[in-house]
Amino acid sequence: MANSKEKKSYNINAAKRYPVVFNKKYGAFQKGDETSVTLPIAIKWVGLNVVDITDEIKKDMVLYKMDDLLKKLTEKKEKTEK
Repeated sequence: MANSKEKKSYNINAAKRYPVVFNKKYGAFQKGDETSVTLPIAIKWVGLNVVDITDEIKKDMVLYKMDDLLKKLTEKKEKTEK
């Protein structure tokens, strides 16, 4: 999940799926729809504010040393709630 300025890579379990619930309409998904996705997709959707971050996602982000990214997501969420 790096942009052109940050060249970071993370060693994650790409097969693990995380359950998410949509908090608003997004593409073919309606508010309240549930699905399971890989960690990169879950992080992307949390960043887009279409799903809420779960404890399991947070735990694994820390496990995979994504603390910096978790902090950015948390700060972004706090700003949008103000």
